[in-house]
Amino acid sequence: MLAICDAYASEYSMNFNADKSKCMVVLPSCRRNLVPLLSKCVFKIGGASMEIVTSYCHLGHTETL
Repeated sequence: MLAICDAYASEYSMNFNADKSKCMVVLPSCRRNLVPLLSKCVFKIGGASMEIVTSYCHLGHTETL
């Protein structure tokens, strides 16, 4: 999906700022064993890597894994 966003941005002369973007992966409890593997994953937007987080505050609401 990030590749689709990059293609859209390129087509419409837009940019995504990876410094302002975060990646939070939500897994069902039966897949929590995959969490250590996330440190090996790289998610990119606009050609730059996004930070992987376990909590994020948006409009005053904090979501935590």
